[in-house]
Amino acid sequence: MEGKRIGMLGAGNMAAALIRGMLASGSVSPDQIRASDVRKERLAELHEEYAIGTTSDNRELTSWANLIVLAVKPQVIDRVLDQISDVVEPGKLVVSIAAGDPLHRSALAGRRERDARDAEHGIDCTGGSDRHRTGRTRQPGGYCGDPSALRRHRTQRGAR
Repeated sequence: MEGKRIGMLGAGNMAAALIRGMLASGSVSPDQIRASDVRKERLAELHEEYAIGTTSDNRELTSWANLIVLAVKPQVIDRVLDQISDVVEPGKLVVSIAAGDPLHRSALAGRRERDARDAEHGIDCTGGSDRHRTGRTRQPGGYCGDPSALRRHRTQRGAR
């Protein structure tokens, strides 16, 4: 995975398992992985055990990474997405391993204004520009778009 910069948002057991597996496979080196978390002692453990970079700043990590793994608890995912939404740029891959969190919700972070109109109509643009142009929908009520479209969708369905 040459050229990949993998950012783990969250440094719990699942993130550690992924880090351990990637390093053990030899597919990445420690300098290609960074993790963020609110628990500084956990970040110190990961740094000591795997020699990866760590930070408590989710925005910094997201700006650095080109592959972002959401490995946070479901109850904080909205807060984390709000923190990083404006630094997730097109071309960055966002993967969620957050328990109980639909991937389509997490994959939205950083979509641009041009997608907001499509988001309101349930057009799936998370599959890339070709899929965006086809106008195929993911599911009834599915959406894609910028963070403001995501907030509108949540408000319409009564979620926070």
